[in-house]
Amino acid sequence: MYTIRRANVADIPVLAEFRGKMYGSMDASIDFEIRGICEEYYESHMEDGSLVAWVVEDGDGTTVACVAASLYRLPPKPENPDGRYVYVFNLFTEPGHRRRGLAGRLLGETVDHARDIGVGHVTLHASEMGRPMFSSHGFVESNEMSYTFEP
Repeated sequence: MYTIRRANVADIPVLAEFRGKMYGSMDASIDFEIRGICEEYYESHMEDGSLVAWVVEDGDGTTVACVAASLYRLPPKPENPDGRYVYVFNLFTEPGHRRRGLAGRLLGETVDHARDIGVGHVTLHASEMGRPMFSSHGFVESNEMSYTFEP
C-alpha cells in the first residue's frame, strides 16, 4: 500500500510544502511561508550531497510522508572523534496516514543511511507529538541548549 523511495529534485516542491505543514501542525498560529527558501536550500544541498531525503507514496503515487537529513561536521569530541553528524528534519506525515508506522520507517531509512556512510551520530529536534516515537527508536534527550536573537 505504501512505497518508500529516496527523494530527488523533482520532490523538492512537496518537501518544502510538507515543511510548512510540519510547522503548522506544531503551532496553528504559525503563518510561515518558507517554500521558496526551502526549495533553494534543498536543491543546493541535494546537489552537493549534504542533504538526503525520502518520501512515502500511497498506492496512487501521492506523497503522504517525508523526511530529510543533512550531513554536518563539528569539532571532534570524546564521544564523536570525527565530528560528523546526520541531522534529521522535516519528518512529516499527512494526518490521514498517521499511526501506520510511516514515520518510524522513514526514521529507519535515515539511520540506515547514516550507518552506510559511516556516521555514528544522528541528531534531531523533536516536537512533543514526535518525542515518544523517537524515544521508541532509541533516541535520547541531550543537554543541548540554544539562544535565539534577531541578528
